[in-house]
Amino acid sequence: MNRESQGISSVVSTIILIAVAIVMAVAIAMYVFDLSGAAATIYGLRVLINGPNYSNDSVVFTIINSGGVVAEIPYLKINDYVLNANNNCMF
Repeated sequence: MNRESQGISSVVSTIILIAVAIVMAVAIAMYVFDLSGAAATIYGLRVLINGPNYSNDSVVFTIINSGGVVAEIPYLKINDYVLNANNNCMF
């Protein structure tokens, strides 16, 4: 029994190499152009909340919309206290 191993054909190996090259090109393009993080920042709603900061018997929260769409906050509720445009939530 003198069987020699043929391996894979040149057509199959070419298809595998092309598929690997395409995957690598897409991964490099996403890294170079930062497509992963930019999509959420440019096209979506992204709200960052900094705080609480305490000073002079006050608590300060900073809310930043770093996304690409307009956001409206009709009210804030912290525990049972509601803050809207008509009050200052001072108790």
